[in-house]
Amino acid sequence: METSLRRRREEIELLEKGEADEDDILAAKAKYHALSSEYAEFSKAMNLPQQRERISIDGLKGVDVSFGEYQIDTEKGISGKLPSKTIENAVDTEYIKSREYHEKFKTITDNPEVNEKIYNESKALLIHRNGTSREDICLIDSKTAEVVARQYEPKGENGVDDYNKKMVNAIANHPPYTLISLHNHPTNNPPTGNDLTSNGAHRYLLGVVVTHNGKVFTYKVGNKPFTAISFGMRVDKYRGSKYNLSEYDAFIRALNDYSEQYGIEWREIT
Repeated sequence: METSLRRRREEIELLEKGEADEDDILAAKAKYHALSSEYAEFSKAMNLPQQRERISIDGLKGVDVSFGEYQIDTEKGISGKLPSKTIENAVDTEYIKSREYHEKFKTITDNPEVNEKIYNESKALLIHRNGTSREDICLIDSKTAEVVARQYEPKGENGVDDYNKKMVNAIANHPPYTLISLHNHPTNNPPTGNDLTSNGAHRYLLGVVVTHNGKVFTYKVGNKPFTAISFGMRVDKYRGSKYNLSEYDAFIRALNDYSEQYGIEWREIT
């Protein structure tokens, strides 16, 4: 594996020096990333120390072998994000208590009671995470409007950790497509690839993202599966030199692509 990783590093360097197509470079990096994760998992399973110095002995310090800016394997497909570059993670608490903001939630579902619960929980988690880069998540029963599980103590930034026992039990004890997941995005970005794949894996009825700058998004997957890595590659493509879109616009472009190609449903509620 270490030998294969060195070869992939060399391949990336040759592609970058040769000014290869950006998609080819991203694909090579994705292969490196997947093999690197496999190496880490194998080492852990065999109780062996990782010896990364054997991989970097080639001296190719200039090779960017990360997968763009994504940290796919650290968030286990739940809500992968770009590491935050947002200095201003503050929430306008007056706005989220306003009638204008409240109105956004009245069309999320056909159940007014559920919509009101989503609104109140959104206010609570945004106030809790005001000025931080951490995320909270809760699960709401779409039939009873009851919050059946919460997770408010993430270990890292800009992501949701492995689900706690209450979250796991709630998913196990509710029929598929009856739970609504709700979480915040301090990055102010729309739904990510890991948000979408989590929605499909846990068979949620709907996902809701509320951002610190007051945006509200809903999302759900279609019947054609895809990986969070592939979505991340699409975002990276649109952020690259060929398109040079902003981070936010790259997400929007990728979401629109995946609506056409994979049948996902998403919208910003205004």
